[in-house]
Amino acid sequence: MTDDHVPNSGDGAQDNLLSAPATTDSTPTSEHQSQKVDETGMETTTSILASARSASTRNIFTQVWNKWKIEILACGLALLALFAIVMTLIVHDGRPLPQWPFRISVNALVSVFAVILKASMMLPVSESISQLKWTWYQQPRPLGHLAEFDLASRGPWGCFKLLRRCHVRNSSSIGAAITILALAGDPFIQQMIRYRSTAFLLVTDDAQAFIPRSNNYSVHGLHLGAGSESLNLTAQAAVYKGVYNSYSAVEATCTSGNCTFEDYRTLGICSHCHDTSGTIVKSCNNESECTAGLQDGPSLRLPGSAVLNVSTVVGTGSFHHSRNVTGLSKSQLLGRIGAIPNELLAFECELYPCVRTYEASVAKGNFSETLLSTSPIPASDYSAFATYYDTPMPCLINGTYHNASEFVNPDATNTIATLGLLPENQTAYVPLDCAFWYQDPLGLAEYLGDFLLGSVNQYGTSTPDWLGQLILINNSVGAYPSFNLINNTWNALAESITIHMRENGDAIGSQPAAGSVYQTETCILVQWLWIIYPASLVALTLLFTAVTVYNSMSYNRDQIWKGSPLPLMLHGLDNGIRHDHCDTNELNEIEAMAKELRVHFQKTEDGWRLVEF
Repeated sequence: MTDDHVPNSGDGAQDNLLSAPATTDSTPTSEHQSQKVDETGMETTTSILASARSASTRNIFTQVWNKWKIEILACGLALLALFAIVMTLIVHDGRPLPQWPFRISVNALVSVFAVILKASMMLPVSESISQLKWTWYQQPRPLGHLAEFDLASRGPWGCFKLLRRCHVRNSSSIGAAITILALAGDPFIQQMIRYRSTAFLLVTDDAQAFIPRSNNYSVHGLHLGAGSESLNLTAQAAVYKGVYNSYSAVEATCTSGNCTFEDYRTLGICSHCHDTSGTIVKSCNNESECTAGLQDGPSLRLPGSAVLNVSTVVGTGSFHHSRNVTGLSKSQLLGRIGAIPNELLAFECELYPCVRTYEASVAKGNFSETLLSTSPIPASDYSAFATYYDTPMPCLINGTYHNASEFVNPDATNTIATLGLLPENQTAYVPLDCAFWYQDPLGLAEYLGDFLLGSVNQYGTSTPDWLGQLILINNSVGAYPSFNLINNTWNALAESITIHMRENGDAIGSQPAAGSVYQTETCILVQWLWIIYPASLVALTLLFTAVTVYNSMSYNRDQIWKGSPLPLMLHGLDNGIRHDHCDTNELNEIEAMAKELRVHFQKTEDGWRLVEF
């Protein structure tokens, strides 16, 4: 039996040994499973809490939206209106007035936005003030404040009374202040818009601006013989218009009536007169008869009736030619001073080709041209075929001055070879704009030599007629010459001939001076500082509405009644107040009672009531 028992015992022990590891392994497995359960539970709890918070947040926002959506939308509309005002002014700032249908102006559009802004601001402010009257009675307050809050929600007068009574004791004072300050909102917005006249450059095919000018003039008259040539009729007319001062000024073409031009040059005629009275020579005979005269010039008998004698020599190879004359003509004038027999005066006046530099503009259709400088043009020789030619430096091209050093190499534009401009006798190649020619001046010189010659007596009788008429026309007392008269006459003569040369220059080198065309428009100028006021009102409105919403949702979400009168009908005074104080119908007595009666909202058996404190 023993032998049989041992193996059995051994088998049992072996079974126990085999089962032991199984028992040992089961313990950590259970702990691991328990840990998994705990972690899963925590995750589930966290998820539930997060879901609950999310649901609570959504619930709050839903309640806020449901109870305040009109006010929220109104605040959004106020922001949009302010944004529309700003964007409208940004788009049109510095630009011409738009041409909208029905002549609608920017002011009108901004005014519409301003009305929308003001109305959308007042809605949440008014409703917030109305809501604050309910939260105001969370504490005992005089019943009369109820009427003041209600009146304040209706307009500025009530807000003024509310501020006077409540001062800053309640946030409703912010709403009252916003309502009052909003009265000045429209003027501030309108003050942002200013107008000014601004010139805009026009770049269209119809926009034209130019002034006649010429670099080259070579009008030929009829050949009358050796050293003699006639002058065409238009040039003769220019001479007559000059001495009678009846010429018309150069006319500029400016399609808009407002144009600017860069400085420009043109070929023309200049004059110069100076007093030579110190060179008068007098001689008398034994019979007290005297003669006064100028060397190689006119003379007068003293006493005598002549008051002015004029002689002229010219500077080209004609019968009047004198090598002492570098221009077209040199005139000597000898005359008497007033009615004093032996008091004389003498002048010397020259006419010569020159380069004239101008600045010009057209403003409101009025053309203004100012002579900046002149430069005489020398003659190539003193023959009948003399040509006046010059390349004044610096050269003026399209309003910009260029030195001779810029014209060293020839090209398609710089084609005129010229000496004397560069050092070491180097040849310069200048463009046509830099070169000025007066070719074949013989006709004009011959005409001036005959025209500027004659005498005038004290009665105005003269040869030629124009000289006497000139003196008579320009002197109020007597027919006597003066320096100003002679100087102005020669200036007018030079100006008239210059205008003729500018308007009748050669086809080559007579391109007009081009300018820029501007269209004057009334533009909008926005003064942005004025936007601070309405923007501040909008910001205060948003802040005031947000604070009111927060406070009302924090105290009692069930009492979001705002401006509705129905809650007061349903949750009015409790029965005790009605019994003790509602025995009068006189408004004055009711108001007096309301000032003394302090009440607050309290939940009673009959619901929420205003209960006497």
